[in-house]
Amino acid sequence: MEGNQGETSHEEEAGAEAWQRLSAYAYLSAPERLDYVAVMRVFCGTLLADLSVPDLLAKLAETDGPGVALDAETLTRRLEELVRWGNLLRSTHTVRATSIAEYQRSRSRYQLSKLGERVQRDADEVLAGADAAREVSSELLALVDRGLREIAAMAAAPGGADPQQALERISTLFVQFAEFAESVRDFYAYLGQVLARYDLDSAEYQGFKELLLDYVEAITEDVSFRAPRIAAHLDSVWPHLPALLARIDAHAAGIGALAEGLPETRVQRSRGRDRADWEGLREWFTVTGGHSSQVDQLRDATLRALQPRDAGMIQTTGPGSASLGSGSGEGAAAGGAGAVPAAQEVLQRVEDLGEAQAVVRAFGS
Repeated sequence: MEGNQGETSHEEEAGAEAWQRLSAYAYLSAPERLDYVAVMRVFCGTLLADLSVPDLLAKLAETDGPGVALDAETLTRRLEELVRWGNLLRSTHTVRATSIAEYQRSRSRYQLSKLGERVQRDADEVLAGADAAREVSSELLALVDRGLREIAAMAAAPGGADPQQALERISTLFVQFAEFAESVRDFYAYLGQVLARYDLDSAEYQGFKELLLDYVEAITEDVSFRAPRIAAHLDSVWPHLPALLARIDAHAAGIGALAEGLPETRVQRSRGRDRADWEGLREWFTVTGGHSSQVDQLRDATLRALQPRDAGMIQTTGPGSASLGSGSGEGAAAGGAGAVPAAQEVLQRVEDLGEAQAVVRAFGS
């Protein structure tokens, strides 16, 4: 019974923490969201700085955005809301003032929280390129292949790997892989968005779709070529991985030493320093735990997405026949079936969208 109560308490604490962290996104959907974004951008443009209301008013006045119109009282309310949501922290720095008036103006100072900086950075990335077609960095996959081959050779060498060289190779490897995987997710999400559009006429839609699917096919071929080689390198590294990571930790503990001195402090290691990072990399390229790899999911979903194109445009025969995507209704004169091509085109786009969403899910898992 006590064990169940302990589990419930832990779940409630985890839920409360998740709720608090998600509250950091609240300002992005508030009616005054443009004011909040302007304020957060000022804080994100500083390092370890605490700012007062007068400081912020001066910096906002230098911009040409919505924050220019804020007065001191309104700005203070905005800042207090950001503190409540967890985006800002009240500064604990000592205020030095030469007069009571200056102290009154400067006693309330604010600084950026780690979570607030992350949320605003993500928001700016979305605003900068939400609708852009991001090119897949497929050349990075060749670098991942080469890097893993070098790490496998270092780990298997007599006497073990040089820890500094191994750390450099591992850090580079995971940065390259993360950039590749992120570019893939972005592109496939864009593909799904394009296939859902209804504002393109038949010729525009078909041409655009053909171009994108050619690109998808090229990406899949590259991934399929590299994946077995990368999986083989991972198999070579795997028996040496615990000793390799321990050797690197002994050489360069980094900020991880904080967790030993302060157990309540959570530390996010650089990519590749934890075994979980390697397990995530392996799941991408190899079958683990009875689940197919993400490469396999990509290959299957891409093949399904390409089937409608490879099969050619579907023809209907008999009275009122028409080609898919044919807006002219050439064969639709008999029987007055002029609406058939349009209806078939809608069905085709829905089918294309379903296949694209399957591809997106393959990379989003």
